[in-house]
Amino acid sequence: DDIQRLRPDAVFSTVIGKTAQRFYRMYADSGLDPHRMPIASLTMAESEIAAIGAEYCAGHIMAATYFESLPGERNARFVKAFKSRFGERMHTSIWSEPAYMQVHLFARALERTGSVDTQKLSAAILGLSYDAPEGPVSVDESTRHMWLTPRIGVMRANGLFEIEWEANGPQRPDPYLTASSFQ
Repeated sequence: DDIQRLRPDAVFSTVIGKTAQRFYRMYADSGLDPHRMPIASLTMAESEIAAIGAEYCAGHIMAATYFESLPGERNARFVKAFKSRFGERMHTSIWSEPAYMQVHLFARALERTGSVDTQKLSAAILGLSYDAPEGPVSVDESTRHMWLTPRIGVMRANGLFEIEWEANGPQRPDPYLTASSFQ
């Protein structure tokens, strides 16, 4: 009711899980047009869209570093292997791709150290880079967070995203908001 009354440019949703799935359906059922007033999310990935129904999601927005629809051979191989393992109807997402990427970074740290000692692994992972399905990533040595490429995608009727914007490459992590300005 508040959304219909206030008519914001967009609705930023932090709702997750089954509640988010109901929210997207209710949004559509109430007659709100996502092409004019989208829900913007950081979590409504391809796998959730499949559970909700793409017809309820087309036009909404997600900000993420990975989308199944990203172009490139690395991502095509990842998607093909994922679907081969889990089924053609399953989707890669911002949840599966980072897990895959993190295993590769762990393997590189393990290769560097030759040890499962957590102190050695923790030191060895700093500065590591990897050409992930989402593109180049690396572990920042000072913050221990990832250099990633942010993107904004719009949900399409086929359950995938059209990438509308992306940064020009991996961005320096600022987990404590010490360098970011929100003026």
